[in-house]
Amino acid sequence: MYQSEFTSFMDEFLKKNPEVANERLENRAVWWDKPVDAEFEKQARDSKVKQNGYYYQGYFYSNGPAKKVSL
Repeated sequence: MYQSEFTSFMDEFLKKNPEVANERLENRAVWWDKPVDAEFEKQARDSKVKQNGYYYQGYFYSNGPAKKVSL
């Protein structure tokens, strides 16, 4: 099976430095592994504003064309 140079390097590096894998898990816990607040998630989902079908259309076009001004 083919294994890239980088994969081989990382496998060897992690065998020589097993503490790096533990640090990785600890650092992941700092940013990602957080408890989920179900009430907050429900409130955020319920408070979303409905978006137009075409994102770039914007408010101007959803209220009809502008009034024409004659000079």
